[in-house]
Amino acid sequence: MPKILFVTTSFENGAIPNILSDLAPFLKAEGWNLEALTLERIPEEHASVKRWRGLGLALGSLNQSPRETLKTLKPLRDAIRQASPDLIHTHLGRADIYVPWVKGKTPQVSTFHSVRRNSGRLTQLGWKVSDGLVAHRTGVSQATLDSFYSDGFLRSPHSVIYNPVDGERLRQNRTRAQVLACFGWQEPVRLLAAVGRLVPVKGHRDLLTAFAELAASDPQLRLVIAGEGPLEDQLRQQIRSLGLEGQAVLSGAWEGVADLYHAAELLVFPSLWEGLGLVPLEALYCGCPVASSRLPAVREFLTEGVTGNFFEPADPKSLVLAVRKILEDPKGSRERAQRGAQMVQERFAPSKIAKEYEQVYKRVLENGR
Repeated sequence: MPKILFVTTSFENGAIPNILSDLAPFLKAEGWNLEALTLERIPEEHASVKRWRGLGLALGSLNQSPRETLKTLKPLRDAIRQASPDLIHTHLGRADIYVPWVKGKTPQVSTFHSVRRNSGRLTQLGWKVSDGLVAHRTGVSQATLDSFYSDGFLRSPHSVIYNPVDGERLRQNRTRAQVLACFGWQEPVRLLAAVGRLVPVKGHRDLLTAFAELAASDPQLRLVIAGEGPLEDQLRQQIRSLGLEGQAVLSGAWEGVADLYHAAELLVFPSLWEGLGLVPLEALYCGCPVASSRLPAVREFLTEGVTGNFFEPADPKSLVLAVRKILEDPKGSRERAQRGAQMVQERFAPSKIAKEYEQVYKRVLENGR
C-alpha cells in the first residue's frame, strides 16, 4: 500500500485538519496508508486531533515554534526518514517551504489554501525558490491558483481541487431554542451568524459596524461571531462602544458549528479575501442562507440571487443591504439556500474530492517526482 505523509504547520481546529479528516476514510478505503505530521505542538484538547485519531490514524509532532526555522529542518528530515512515505502532501506555508529541502527523493504535492496576498514576502520567496522541487501543486480554487501562476510567479504543474464538505461533520445536535439559550436569548429572535478566526482579513469589524445599523431598526436581531484569534479584545471593545452588548456575542470556538448554521436566519461572510470560503459552503450544506463578500473564490460556487447574496468587501453599507434583502424575503432565501445545499452535495462531496486527489497522487508516483 502506498503511504502518504501529510505535513502541516499546525493541527489546531480549523480548515486543514477538517479537510484531511473528511478525505481520509475515502483514501483509506482505496488502499492508501495515511499518517500526519505537524510542525507545531499537538493541541490534544482540540476536536481536530480527536477526530483524526478517532479514524485510527497516526499524528506526530516536531513541537517547534514558528520562529525555529533552522532548528526545524533536521528533526523534519529525521521524521520523514522514519515515516518512509511514498509521497508527501504539505499544507500551509512553513510545511510547504521546509519539506522540499529535506525530503530527499520523495515526491511532494503541495496545496495552497489561500491567495498569494495573504502571505508575507519571506513565505512567498520560500515558495518561489523551492518551486522546482515540488512535483505538483493544487489550489482550493481557481482564484487561489491564479494568484500564484497568472503572472508567472510559479511554474510547477498545478490543478484546482476544491475543499470537501462532509455532512457527517455537520450534523445538528442542538435545537434552535437550545442554541439561543446558550446566550441567554429566547424568541422572538432573528439570528445572524459569522464563523471564522478573529483576524483582520475576516472582516468582523465591518460586520459589527453594519450590525449596529441593522440592530438600530430591528430589536429582534442578534449576532453570534464564532471563532478565536488575536482581535478578540478589540472586537469586544467595539461591541461595547457601539452599545451592542447583549445583542452581539463573541462565542469563542463553537463546538458543533452546524448547530449555529441550522439556528441562524443567515450566515454573514465578511472576509476581505479567501482561498475558497469553506464556511459559506458548510452553511449552504445545512440549508442556511448566505450573504458573502463578493470575492473571486466565493463567486466560483455562489451565484447572486440563485444560491446566495453578495455585498462588497469592506463596505458596511453594502453588507446592510445584502442582509436586509435576505431578512425581508425569508421564503425565497431558504429556497436559494436549498439550491445551494444541493450544489454543495454534488460538487464538494468528500468521495469526489478524494478521487481527484488520488488521481494527482497516482500521476505523481508514476512520474517519480
